[in-house]
Amino acid sequence: MNYKWVETVYSTLDDMLFAIAENWVTDWGRNTRTEVLQLFEKYSDSKLATKLIKDWGLDIPQARRWSFDYNHPSHMIEFKYTKKDLTKAFTKVREWCTQNYGLSKSI
Repeated sequence: MNYKWVETVYSTLDDMLFAIAENWVTDWGRNTRTEVLQLFEKYSDSKLATKLIKDWGLDIPQARRWSFDYNHPSHMIEFKYTKKDLTKAFTKVREWCTQNYGLSKSI
């Protein structure tokens, strides 16, 4: 199965979820290192996943946000992932940022 997010196709669910979490926490690359650090200091990975789902409507059927196809399921249903899966993705993004941007390991 291929996984799709913003017109990009990923070969694994983990790769797609990492991209979603990374794009949310970095605001598509617009957030500074300090802003990313503040998000990680302020919120747990679980809370970040909750905020992402709400902010981007990942649990809302796509008909309400992006199309007139009223039978199209939410992104989460279509690609079979949960908040727990997104929480794991945020943990990986946090670890990646720690390694690559010198964020504190205590966050």
